[in-house]
Amino acid sequence: MKLEKSDRGVYHASYWTPFGTKTTSTKAHSKEEAQKVVKASKIEQIEQAAKAGALTQSAISQILSGKQVTTSQAAQEWTKWLELNSGSRFTVSSYATTLNAWIQDMELSSVMPSMITAEHISKWINNRRSAAKLSTRRMWLSVIREFYKFLTGIGYALANPSLLVTVHWQNLSHEQKETKEKEVFSDIEFNRLVDAADNWQIQSHTENFWGVAVRLGRYLGLRLGDICNLEWVALKKPGYIKVWTRKRNVDVYLPLDELAVSMAIAMIPRDDPKYCFPIERYITNEPKDRHRLSKYFQRLCEMAGIEGKSFHCLRHTYATECARKGKSMPHIAADLGHRHLTTTEQYIHTGKE
Repeated sequence: MKLEKSDRGVYHASYWTPFGTKTTSTKAHSKEEAQKVVKASKIEQIEQAAKAGALTQSAISQILSGKQVTTSQAAQEWTKWLELNSGSRFTVSSYATTLNAWIQDMELSSVMPSMITAEHISKWINNRRSAAKLSTRRMWLSVIREFYKFLTGIGYALANPSLLVTVHWQNLSHEQKETKEKEVFSDIEFNRLVDAADNWQIQSHTENFWGVAVRLGRYLGLRLGDICNLEWVALKKPGYIKVWTRKRNVDVYLPLDELAVSMAIAMIPRDDPKYCFPIERYITNEPKDRHRLSKYFQRLCEMAGIEGKSFHCLRHTYATECARKGKSMPHIAADLGHRHLTTTEQYIHTGKE
């Protein structure tokens, strides 16, 4: 416990708690008076009890887990656990990158997980110097919470301090709070995109991959990752396509009503016995390489004279077109593989074609 005098001449007591260091005004202008206030309030005893509680928690966690583990070591174990239990290498890589950034920035590598407080988490999540958006900060907090679920499950920690943390959205700028709204492709833009894709050849890529991909995105609402992982067995029934979506692990069953889609699929070369696009599949499943596909699509849009749109906008275009044609919301949700209609509603852009 420390007594410090403020600029206004009032003494403040700083003391340790399981949730980080707290500072409270004694409202006293002399050190003697401040010490009396501290003694009467039993702040020192509270601080000692808090430290003893943390020490006890640390000791119990060691007994439960059978060993003393640092946060850095625990992070490595969690990453290995994710690799065995997660279906997405990209998710594992993203989670590990976020967690390691927090550990390094807050200098927690050699600290035991049970000694980490909510303040260690909140200071990083709510860093005002960071330009990170609200959605990104919420994602960071979600990763740390999942990490602590693992820690409490394995016995490295008795509690989850992240549950006491919230994102201070009120301290963020308007721009940081706003999410970039996805837009739809107009018919003119899509036709330009198709022309550019059909005439674009990338060395070592499957022949006319982008010509097929943009059609599947626009007319079937498929994600780029699901297209890259498309298997021939998904096309075994004539006139239909069945795809297991990686993001939600649900299957979508769609009719190939558009002649342009059927013709594009018929042109895919049979270079691999199992996968339609083996090269793109390799790229999208490599966490360090998958960003290349987004860059290629941006280059394609530049060739077509289109700005501010991503491949995912084709999925929004499909949903908006379905709604315009009178399809029900549950029908569109099933096509997109959504579990909640509230998610599907965000894909419908009224007044846009």
